[in-house]
Amino acid sequence: RSANRMINALKGISTDEKVFIEIFATHDFDQRRKIKKAYNQLSPKDLISDLKEQLGGLFCDMMKGLVTEPIIFETHCLQDMVTKFEQNLGFEKSFVSILAVKNKKDLEQMRKVYKMEFQADLDEDVMSKVKDVEGYNTVLHALLN
Repeated sequence: RSANRMINALKGISTDEKVFIEIFATHDFDQRRKIKKAYNQLSPKDLISDLKEQLGGLFCDMMKGLVTEPIIFETHCLQDMVTKFEQNLGFEKSFVSILAVKNKKDLEQMRKVYKMEFQADLDEDVMSKVKDVEGYNTVLHALLN
């Protein structure tokens, strides 16, 4: 039912963004995963392609993030933080907030995704940004090991 509503919301000249907000905000990730699968079976294109085509900017990024596997989404967030890093703007805390809740298996998956999608080393990229930030360099090094 939700997948059909999203297909209908993408038809026509303008996209009904409220439908996506309502559906994505009222379902947990496992439910959104099932909705994405149903959408992909009902639609000629996959959901991510349709979102990219029909939505724009940060709203599109947010909607894509809500239907992306958490490890992949968080890895993309880390890469975004590496790219936009500026000391003392809270990026240091954001690195910690993502990495502090990861176990060794999660970290290995994130490293693989990062290497595959960005052709770079996650640990090196993160540590290069916080190497001169007192305290954070030690904490992040420990979280990555």
